[in-house]
Amino acid sequence: MTDPNETRLVPNCLPVLIGSLPLTDHGEAVDLIFAATPEIPLWPQLPRNNREGMVRQFVSGFPGLIDQGSHYFVDRSQAGFIQEMTAFHEHVIECQNLS
Repeated sequence: MTDPNETRLVPNCLPVLIGSLPLTDHGEAVDLIFAATPEIPLWPQLPRNNREGMVRQFVSGFPGLIDQGSHYFVDRSQAGFIQEMTAFHEHVIECQNLS
């Protein structure tokens, strides 16, 4: 039995977007966001824009990484590469040991 003194949920049913949009232009993305969901805007991610793809976001700082805009590679001939890669893997192992 429902208590008549209880506050009832009154849903507002606002639309919500997920961060990734299939666009490359930031201005166009912001315009779309505020046109579609002005009450609940979001920070857009534009994975079609090379600078915002998932790979670029997560490989930043990887030892020896060379970013040529449209693709990446690891240059093992860079000075200090072995030391940086060793430090990187030691850090990964430390993080795994914390869990």
